[in-house]
Amino acid sequence: MARRLLERQRAVELATLHMRAVAQTVGVSERTVWRWVGAGADGRAGRGAGPAGVCGVGAAG
Repeated sequence: MARRLLERQRAVELATLHMRAVAQTVGVSERTVWRWVGAGADGRAGRGAGPAGVCGVGAAG
C-alpha cells in the first residue's frame, strides 16, 4: 500500500511540474492551466478555454 501511495504522490508531483511548465510557456498562472484542464475533463472546454493549439486545449475544430 505504501508503494502505491508513493507512486501516486510522484504522479501528482509530475503533473504539477507539467502544469508549471505549460503556465510558463504560455504566460499564465499555474492555476489558470489547472482550470483549463478541469474544464476539459468536465466537457466544458471550448472556445476561450485556453490558447488555441496549446496541448489541444481551446483548439478549434
